[in-house]
Amino acid sequence: PTICEGHWSTGPTFDTVADPANCGCFYHCSNENTIAGQDCCPVGLAYNPESGNCDWPYHVPGCNI
Repeated sequence: PTICEGHWSTGPTFDTVADPANCGCFYHCSNENTIAGQDCCPVGLAYNPESGNCDWPYHVPGCNI
């Protein structure tokens, strides 16, 4: 499986998925097999896959940054 499996976008924006190796970062997926890019939250914040935004780490289960 790829990091983008089950995630894709049909519009001008990309679907995002958390980076399993770093809870402060996330990938942009343009289709199930293509990573369109990667971004990271500002230092001290974590990517919250439920909201799709950078958030305090204590709001992201399993994140210990």
